[in-house]
Amino acid sequence: MKLEQFLKLDGPRVQRFQDREALGLQAKIENAQLAGYAQAVYEMTGGHFLGVRPGSFASVFGQQTVIWGIALRTEQGEETVLNGMDVAERFLLVPKMPKETVETEDQLLALFNSGHNLKKEVVDQNCELARTERLGLIAALLLDMAPDLSSQDVVALHLMIDNDPERKGRYVMIHCEGRRGHFVIRIDDSKSMIISLADKAAVAVLSNREVRKALRQFDARNRVH
Repeated sequence: MKLEQFLKLDGPRVQRFQDREALGLQAKIENAQLAGYAQAVYEMTGGHFLGVRPGSFASVFGQQTVIWGIALRTEQGEETVLNGMDVAERFLLVPKMPKETVETEDQLLALFNSGHNLKKEVVDQNCELARTERLGLIAALLLDMAPDLSSQDVVALHLMIDNDPERKGRYVMIHCEGRRGHFVIRIDDSKSMIISLADKAAVAVLSNREVRKALRQFDARNRVH
């Protein structure tokens, strides 16, 4: 609260603070690990992704592999931790590691079948698309307009992995801290909006013309001389 009062005294300082928050969101959406595990949590459990915690080590075919603690909140409001790992060019999310050592193909297949996995290649492609289209900056613009939401509430965000050719536009999933839940940003040919998944209502809308203007202004403020 003191920080907000201090910032109100200096308009340019407020803008620099907001720009740093926007760049922070852009960094999140370009982070393949956050994007991969957030997507896996949503598809596997429908729960809220809370973050990646330091984990342990396991041996997979003789290669030491980090087992991350993937924190989430279930639809029932309970917090739990699943096991996540990068193995066989995939982000793998499983309820538990049956063994600290995976030595046979049957053991690896059983591990994959026990959880949810995403191809890292697909996640990387989505992160690159999010970078080139600057979806994190667009998310910051919309969050600044949304009542009772801010960039500081966001734990992770990622471009939805959807191969349905009938869908038009981009869908960005926003994972908020606490019990705020999930929101989706939809970007089509004319507008960008934040939609609450709880009641399917739009909470902030910008025309793409307004978005382009705001991005040009952002670039002008943050141009490196």
